[in-house]
Amino acid sequence: MNRMAVIPIIFTIFLSGCLVRQTDLPPTETQIPLEGLVAEALASTQDAERSLPPTFPYTPAEIALLVDPGEYLGGEWRTSTVYDLTQPYPPLGKICGGIYGGCRDFFPTIVSGVEVELIRDGDQLGEVVFIYARDLEEIDRLYKWDYTRKVEVYQEPAANEIWLHYLDLYPRDQLGQNWYHEVGYLLYELPESTEEIRGERELLKVKIAVFQCRGYLSVETRFIPEHPWNSPEDNQVERQQEQEENFNLVYEFMRGILENLTPYMCNP
Repeated sequence: MNRMAVIPIIFTIFLSGCLVRQTDLPPTETQIPLEGLVAEALASTQDAERSLPPTFPYTPAEIALLVDPGEYLGGEWRTSTVYDLTQPYPPLGKICGGIYGGCRDFFPTIVSGVEVELIRDGDQLGEVVFIYARDLEEIDRLYKWDYTRKVEVYQEPAANEIWLHYLDLYPRDQLGQNWYHEVGYLLYELPESTEEIRGERELLKVKIAVFQCRGYLSVETRFIPEHPWNSPEDNQVERQQEQEENFNLVYEFMRGILENLTPYMCNP
């Protein structure tokens, strides 16, 4: 297999419509210090936290509790910074009006929206996004708009002999009313990169997006591969196995948090 250093096409259409660095986010009034919120919430029992009634609306802190990985994802991940997506979204800065979804041709009118960062070994390697829209038809339109563009992008080969980019690769039980998943190895900019000195690392991306009633729920995680693309041995089989194993972790995580959030997503 050709082992040339191929930088893959970064084909993911981010929900925000823009690719941003994952670290060094500026302080903002819309960034919620989760540690304090969780400490306050722990005054209640874990059972109470995970059995919130389908009242409207949930607060960002309540959503963060309901999407905590816990023992999912191997028990090695935890939640971190929480963003209220009805407010200016700091990672975008002034791009797209500074509003989450502002770069897209279409984005629902949302009543509430939350992004919860996922941390592993001190590194921000994932996020959970939840939005609740005013109109049932808008979530259906979001699915059709989003999925059509995913299909178009994944028609490109993107050096799949090495990078293994796929849409809806694994047959699994249906999640929500509509769903799709993406998997693939990508090269990401290192957090310590500067304008003068840049570096990259390979990460295995797994993303699952679910559309249910008035809700959209997305989980994206990035794993450090045990079998890098530039290993001296031909390890394509191992890379494929690693890809599916990590997909299974994310799939079970999504099933768990979807169960927690469906009463809210389908709240009239």
